[in-house]
Amino acid sequence: MPFLKEMIREAVSSREGVWTYDEIKEYIRNKWPDQDTNPGSIDAQIEASCVNLPTRTNYPENKKEINTLRDEYDFLFWIGRGKVELYNPSKHGKWGIAFVGGKYRIYKEPKPVLEYDTPMKDYSIIYETDPTWLENIKNLKPDIVNFWSTRETNLRTKPSNFFFKALDQTIAGYATLKEVKPMTAGKAWVEFGERNGVNSEEEFLRKLDANRNDIIKAFILENPIFFENPPKSADCGIPTEYVTMEYLDEWQTKIIWSQVKEFEPIDQSKPEINSDVSGEVDRLSVVESRPYQYNLRRKLIEIYDGKCAICGIDIQEILRASHIIRHSENKKTAKRLDNAILLCSLHDSLFDKGLITITHNNGTYGIEISGKLRESRSNAAKELCENLAKAKFREPTRNPPSDESLRHHNSKIFKK
Repeated sequence: MPFLKEMIREAVSSREGVWTYDEIKEYIRNKWPDQDTNPGSIDAQIEASCVNLPTRTNYPENKKEINTLRDEYDFLFWIGRGKVELYNPSKHGKWGIAFVGGKYRIYKEPKPVLEYDTPMKDYSIIYETDPTWLENIKNLKPDIVNFWSTRETNLRTKPSNFFFKALDQTIAGYATLKEVKPMTAGKAWVEFGERNGVNSEEEFLRKLDANRNDIIKAFILENPIFFENPPKSADCGIPTEYVTMEYLDEWQTKIIWSQVKEFEPIDQSKPEINSDVSGEVDRLSVVESRPYQYNLRRKLIEIYDGKCAICGIDIQEILRASHIIRHSENKKTAKRLDNAILLCSLHDSLFDKGLITITHNNGTYGIEISGKLRESRSNAAKELCENLAKAKFREPTRNPPSDESLRHHNSKIFKK
């Protein structure tokens, strides 16, 4: 008599396509009628054999690091709602198990790279999202929106990443969570209008099943992004089909990032000598630049110690990833870490408009001020120039600004 795992494998190998748990159990009952198989044991062995289920690491055979396919243990792929199919690495990607932060975790290659040895908890939130809200916000393309809810949702923390889970179990996009606060439905409409994801106050109140004076929970989101090819939650190893909201740690979040085209990794390699600084960037990078800009900013905050490279201010809400060669000019440098500097919103604007530039001569960085800025008669501009003249450029811990990029800014963008 074969082992239970062998029975399950034979069942799903007997025909192509999707199998429900119940269909697998029926196959086993019909093929081995004399075998007393516990339905719960079959469910458990299915779960243990699914390469993309996080709970598989609860089983003894999976409490180890795995980076090579084991035919006897790694043969199912969970696709949601009690359904599986035979695992095919060429279709589903290569999955493994790693020991990270004191526990075993599944991952899909490329293996996530963490900021620290232990994944940060509550790194993101994934929230079930109304399809009408998704479509309206996608068409509206606002910078700030209200993701409203009538649920009594009290967040234990306020993660910055907020993912939208669609009803088809895909991850439709994400935004930056700025604030969570209660407000009346009427105030929410006055403040956000169509940025509530509906076309009228009447429709808004109907969806909320609320009156204007009723209190709702407002999730204030910045820069919503909608993915061109939304990944399925199953492809990210995140079974969220039966939950409305769930926290994700850094490990889970980075698995999502690795599956989304818009989150292509930042290039942290050293620049080539005499690298080209001409040419057009691809349309995705220009029009939908914010996803990689988000990753770029995170890296810059790390290497510049969370401070503006010119004034040293450390308020993260006003720190920007400032490109040296503009991202509209060059697809080779658009995602390079050494083609960006962490600047506050003021100095980012001055740098982008060519009113200041950064020089690097004989190993020393300097800050040059445009004649146009010096010529201003306003007291504010005079005070600004005085502070800039005293300022010293704060070098990053690694990936310093590329000399090629700085020379381009000095000669092509800076208004002497």
